[in-house]
This record gives sequence, structure tokens and C-alpha cells, in this order.
Amino acid sequence: NIEMIASQPSSTQQNAFQAHLEEQDQDDDLVWLKNLIRTNEHNRPKITDNLNDIQKNLLKEYINFRLVDDLLYRAIEDKSGYNRVQFVLPKQAVLGVVERIHSGSYSGHITYTFKTFRLVNERFYRPNLKQAVHDFVKTCDTCQKIKTTPQSKASLQLILPSRTNELVSTDFCGPFK
Repeated sequence: NIEMIASQPSSTQQNAFQAHLEEQDQDDDLVWLKNLIRTNEHNRPKITDNLNDIQKNLLKEYINFRLVDDLLYRAIEDKSGYNRVQFVLPKQAVLGVVERIHSGSYSGHITYTFKTFRLVNERFYRPNLKQAVHDFVKTCDTCQKIKTTPQSKASLQLILPSRTNELVSTDFCGPFK
């Protein structure tokens, strides 16, 4: 039994890996990038014509991408100086990931786009991901129902004295022990 388990990885892990691989292989832009990395490795190719916006954005980040077991990842250093590895999301998986993170039991419909984006961006990368998160949060039915309206703060009234010593004030605090 031990030899069989060692020779065959967990079916759920293998199925998840295979599913991620298939999803990335269905995204034409990621297939294009994977082929560039396979042929050019770490040397950024000089391509300028016939690129769509997603491909242009991917090409700008070219040096940060890595292929690990044919899965595409982005390796970057964050503001704190820590190295982070992000899974590159195929276009058809973006909505599902954003929904799971935004609506998950630990997130509880974070109504702020920035907070949802920060959580998604910790583990995933996709060009224009911030806009996709913004659009999702903006159209989230639950968030629209519980959204609070901003309260305006009462302004302080300015009292202008017309002569000397017309307005005298004292602040009291205490008692202190």
C-alpha cells in the first residue's frame, strides 16, 4: 500500500493541478506567453506588432514570469521586501476567484474594492485584475443591499466676537485621582 501511495499522488491534488493546467491552456494570451518563455527563457523578446492589450501587459512583466511544471506563475518582490509568487489566472477563472474571495465565509462581502483586490492580489495575478475586482464588487447583489450611505459630518459653527472679551471659554476636565 505504501508503495502504491508513494507512486501515485493524491487524486485531489492531481485533479486540481490538471484543472489549473487545462484552464491556463484555454487562455490564448497565456498560451502565447508560455510559448515565449519556452523559446526565449529569461531573455525578453522584442515584439511590438500585432499584440492585444493583455499581451502588451504580460510582455511588460515578462522577466517576472516563471513556468513550473508547465503552470505559469509571477514572482515579484512586494513593498516589504518579501518575495511573493502569484498564480497567473486565466481569463475564464478571474470571476470565480474574485467571487470566492469576496463572498467567502472569512471575507463576508468586503464592500471595499481595495480590500478585496488586496486579498486576491496576494495569491493571483492577471492584467487588469483591479478593474475586474472593482466591477464585481460594484455589481455584487449582497453588497448593494447592505451598502451604507456615507454620513455627512456636521460642520462646526464659527463664532466671531465683535469686541474684545466678548467670547470667553473654559474647558473643564476631571476629577482626576
